[in-house]
Amino acid sequence: PAPAALHRRIHTASQLRHAAMNPPPFSYITPEQLAALLVAARPPPGTTTPAHPPALTIVDVRDNDYSGGHIVGSENIPSYKFSGAAVEALARRAVAAAGEGEGEKAKVVFHCMLSQVRGPKAAGQLARVLDEIDPKREKVEVLVLQGGWQMFVARMHEDRTLFEDLNPQMWLGVEQD
Repeated sequence: PAPAALHRRIHTASQLRHAAMNPPPFSYITPEQLAALLVAARPPPGTTTPAHPPALTIVDVRDNDYSGGHIVGSENIPSYKFSGAAVEALARRAVAAAGEGEGEKAKVVFHCMLSQVRGPKAAGQLARVLDEIDPKREKVEVLVLQGGWQMFVARMHEDRTLFEDLNPQMWLGVEQD
């Protein structure tokens, strides 16, 4: 093979080895799995319980592409603001939400438009801070929404209770209800 092609193969093999030895410090959650968590956490009719328990935090790190709707109960922390004190505060809040018992871990789900750059980067930032607070990761599970906002709205748009301020015309190309 030509030297450039050989270099590309070596570089790619090196990247694959690095990825295998250094998996990301988070897992992925599908839109369907996140929707199931949200549906299961719905309050009974007639109550004023929050949309989902504090042990589930959804962080939308979209910046200027945030308009047109978001996942119910999510908080928008634009990626350019997600650093330092914001990351530490979220880590401490997630650990506190997990409680002291032997129950289920608190879940922090990150997403951006496609969950290819900003969402995973923010998840990695939180994971590094959590490594100092909860080194064994017994209290908090860090997740990234597979396919991001775009896949979530494409797959879950029929259940409008999963969204706040959804603009169907913007995301689905349909007339607004």
